[in-house]
Amino acid sequence: MFVALGRPGLEQLIEALDDPGTPPAIRRHLPRTICRFRDSTAAAALVNRLPHEPDSRTELKLLRALGRMRADHPTLPIDAAPIRAYIRRATRDAVRYAIFADHLAAHPIASPPGALIAEMLADQRRLAIEHVFRALGILHPESGVRSAFDAFGTDDDARRVAAREIVASLLPADVRGPLLAVLDDLPPAVRRAQTAELAPGPFPTDEAYRAALLADPSESLRFMVAGAQAVARG
Repeated sequence: MFVALGRPGLEQLIEALDDPGTPPAIRRHLPRTICRFRDSTAAAALVNRLPHEPDSRTELKLLRALGRMRADHPTLPIDAAPIRAYIRRATRDAVRYAIFADHLAAHPIASPPGALIAEMLADQRRLAIEHVFRALGILHPESGVRSAFDAFGTDDDARRVAAREIVASLLPADVRGPLLAVLDDLPPAVRRAQTAELAPGPFPTDEAYRAALLADPSESLRFMVAGAQAVARG
């Protein structure tokens, strides 16, 4: 319906996407509808929204919509600067969760809360990595980024090496080393050294580590850590 309305329909959709009062259940469908307009105005609206979207599910929908637009029309112009900035932010997230997980492995929190926190950190790390790859795919729609992402989830060494080369050639120079350190199976001390200023901590005490977890942007993680502290207090 909105596509049939032309520019007025697109303007209504963009207004709803940028309106914080739009219910989340509706907002999450807007990126896919906007991407059906297949023009630079629609793409710009999605790109401009990406750095400011507070809802993680809508954020992923934005990435998917932009990826679909660029895959279907690789010459469709977009502003690359916000996408590169987003890649840096998502890489920082991936580094943070990898370092958190490394510390937890060395200094376990009593189970079952500790096991649940470890699982959540692994999930958050995977999600941040996926966001980086999806953003890279928007910038480089014909470079096999999706296949590279899939390769990192396999035990095929040859595929992983090839995928690493693809990613290394496409990543902005300032995040190339840190993201590869997250993707590679490294000792914690080596990973921390290679992620440099993006790495949180170090955490001299358990209290400092838990304080960092409780300050994390992930509401689910904060809730789980707070629950673990309550269990520890009895």
